[in-house]
Amino acid sequence: MRVTSLQLFRSFCSSYSPSTNTHTAIPNDVRSPEPQTLSVQRPISPGAVPGIRILCRIFSASNLTRRNPDVYSPRALRGLYLGASARGMLNDLSGPRFSAIISLFGTLSVPDPPGRFKSPLAQHMDTKQPRAWWGFIFQIVRDKKQVTGVLKENDLYWLMRARVSEASIVDLNVYAGDAGEFRFYFAK
Repeated sequence: MRVTSLQLFRSFCSSYSPSTNTHTAIPNDVRSPEPQTLSVQRPISPGAVPGIRILCRIFSASNLTRRNPDVYSPRALRGLYLGASARGMLNDLSGPRFSAIISLFGTLSVPDPPGRFKSPLAQHMDTKQPRAWWGFIFQIVRDKKQVTGVLKENDLYWLMRARVSEASIVDLNVYAGDAGEFRFYFAK
């Protein structure tokens, strides 16, 4: 008997209840039963639930507002996103979901994210080894612009932070003017 991805997805959807925090195992579920760590991941099996569906569920408004949301490691989320991108499935992501992904990886890239732009999922993730995800943020912003055509204030904030981090100290020229003010110029 051969079980198709659609059958597995339907069975998952019928057993998933957003009001509870029970985790139903799905074939390519990269969560582990023990506390989440960045280094523990299960391999994603071919023919399982498409990664785009998992991303849609994780970055849905209902999951983002739950007290105990479903969470994956940043590496697992990045892998799911890149897999969906390689398969040309990013059109299934809505603008708000793209923004939620950008916000999460931006929040994980800085030690002091402002509350207005902070991802609600970040507080549930293991961030013992912080990492800058700026290159990935550039890719998500490009993809969102291509798919939706619109960048929101939140997206532009994280794009600005990524651009600033990209500028190296070598490219920064500081001029102390005659009146004692400092002007900053970025070399081109």
